[in-house]
Amino acid sequence: MFKLERMWLDHPDFPGIVDNFWNDTTNPVVNTIRDFTSFLRDWNRTSFGNVFNKKKKILACINGVQRALANDPNEFLFKLQQTLAKDYMDILKQEEDLWLLKKRLSC
Repeated sequence: MFKLERMWLDHPDFPGIVDNFWNDTTNPVVNTIRDFTSFLRDWNRTSFGNVFNKKKKILACINGVQRALANDPNEFLFKLQQTLAKDYMDILKQEEDLWLLKKRLSC
């Protein structure tokens, strides 16, 4: 069964993906739906992966950068920490969307 994931809408590539599939008027609608669904399953797996594993990995990176900053504060590590913090916030948003979806599906 196909489910639209909220986090897809926030991804910068998603509108282009939709356009590529639905603007092709040479493909029958049934084939477009099948191909689009199949593509999105693979794209979701490669673009988002397991949100919980990504969260765990990025937290480990943030902790490592913070330890390194405590020993040797420098501009590179500071910028890296900022980038990781932004990535972490994106992952938290994805996780929130996932939990909201699971809640809706269980009701």
